[in-house]
Amino acid sequence: MRKIIFILFFLSAKAFSISSSDAFLPINCIKGQQLSTHLLDKHYQSGPFTIYYTLEGEDKLSNVTSSSQKFPPLRVLDIAKQLNAANDFYQHDVHLTFPLNQVLYKKITHINVFIIALKLKGSAFDKPAFEIFSDGSTTPCGLRIMISNKLDPTRKQTPAHELFHLYQYGYSIFKQQWYIEGMARFMETTFKDDENTRVEINAPFMCYPWYSQSYKAAIFWQSIAHHYNDIRVTVPQIYYSNKEPVFKKKVFTGGGMVMALLNGLKVKSQEMAIDDNRPIRNWTSVQRRRPQDNDTICRVVNGL
Repeated sequence: MRKIIFILFFLSAKAFSISSSDAFLPINCIKGQQLSTHLLDKHYQSGPFTIYYTLEGEDKLSNVTSSSQKFPPLRVLDIAKQLNAANDFYQHDVHLTFPLNQVLYKKITHINVFIIALKLKGSAFDKPAFEIFSDGSTTPCGLRIMISNKLDPTRKQTPAHELFHLYQYGYSIFKQQWYIEGMARFMETTFKDDENTRVEINAPFMCYPWYSQSYKAAIFWQSIAHHYNDIRVTVPQIYYSNKEPVFKKKVFTGGGMVMALLNGLKVKSQEMAIDDNRPIRNWTSVQRRRPQDNDTICRVVNGL
């Protein structure tokens, strides 16, 4: 009898095991919990981005200067310029797949950007959601970026940084900070004058000293990037409202590492989803930050 039960259990488990095509099953939209006490009564559509903002209350833009009553404030336009320039650069020069073109986000058609009062400069979320404002109005379901209402995009690369998180989420399971934040900080390179600090590092790369780091791990990614080809910035230059160029460099040093790394992490994520019999969309944030997967990322880095 026990043998029969075991066989039935084995066959049942096998019947429900996921295939490689199931690993990236599309994520369903959830109800957002972030903006129920906020009211962003204005929005601006630019490319794939819908930017929500307000000129009143606690979330009021810190700079409401506008060139005309027909257009949004310059601050909103400048955020849109950085987002669109970064998005074009990531796709056309770095050759990454746009998040909304990933199977994981197949059901999603919007990227919603919310400018609100934040303690941080910005944040991005891997779960798509429709947000409900304090007056009961709702947004379309979309991937979400939040940016501080005090942020000046002509001085900070936060919009490009947060957008890259959406690219990371579309490619893989991993949310370890040294990878998520370190890589996103590294990706700011072409949008700022200074270069991330780097150290001499040779293969096989020792990753573990960086596991406890976050943004500072950009040093690690900058260092190993020097083993890869440079990428020229071919996306047309655009300018902020203060006439400053969005792109501060014409070459992304070692940028060839990025596509190779994200593709490697995508393959590994698929393998892990199959091994755990759990589609990526069902992994919790805690599971996506498992300490043992620091070494998993490192093995991918060294296997490129």
